[in-house]
Amino acid sequence: SWFISGRHDNNEAFGSHNTGTAEWGYWLQDNLQFSLNYGTAFKEPTFNDLYFPDVGFFIGNSQLQPEKSNSFAMNINGYQSWGNWGINIYNTHIRDLIVYQFPQNENVDRASISGIEFEAETQIAGLDIAFNATILDPTDNVTGNILPRRAKRLANLHMDKQWGAWSVGASWKVSSYRYDNAANTTRLSGYGIVDVRAAYQLDQDWSIQASVSNLFDKEYQTINNYNSLDTIGMVSLSYTP
Repeated sequence: SWFISGRHDNNEAFGSHNTGTAEWGYWLQDNLQFSLNYGTAFKEPTFNDLYFPDVGFFIGNSQLQPEKSNSFAMNINGYQSWGNWGINIYNTHIRDLIVYQFPQNENVDRASISGIEFEAETQIAGLDIAFNATILDPTDNVTGNILPRRAKRLANLHMDKQWGAWSVGASWKVSSYRYDNAANTTRLSGYGIVDVRAAYQLDQDWSIQASVSNLFDKEYQTINNYNSLDTIGMVSLSYTP
């Protein structure tokens, strides 16, 4: 199978850019698919990136240039009696990557993001289980440092069960450490958080849902000096005719 797409942008500030994607897939077996894809991208800075007024911790940078990137990926996906699985390997090269460096966004001349992702889904004793993990190498190719605010290891585990009108579930989300700045001198610790949820179908049209995010009130930061939310509980009533 083939997939090809193309796009043309004509931006008054940054000129014309042609981008596109090409993907090829092949079934090695009835339940095993291999694919390759290559793509290019163009992303202009937003109005706020360029001209936001000085508010102390952020100010626009009118000298920003748009990001330009090209990516290559290789994927293999399996479909088994016990569930589905996939492995994705990719490499992206970016010119003028836009990153925040106090107090404004700046361009990174050359950067690359390489990674491998694993994912699997199955069902055990009526329990739906989904797992995914990512190993990243986000690098500033000029300095050799890790790109700011990007963790190198990520993983998620989701478990859900439904019986009758009830459904319950839980998620465990894990992240390794990251650096808040380009110089890699401000390190933010890794973390793991647990979310839980439950729902009840009152009738054909009405349902009620409850969820708790960050169940164990984990204190963590993905941005330096900007604390993430504490434990949050929410109840909602939904009507779907």
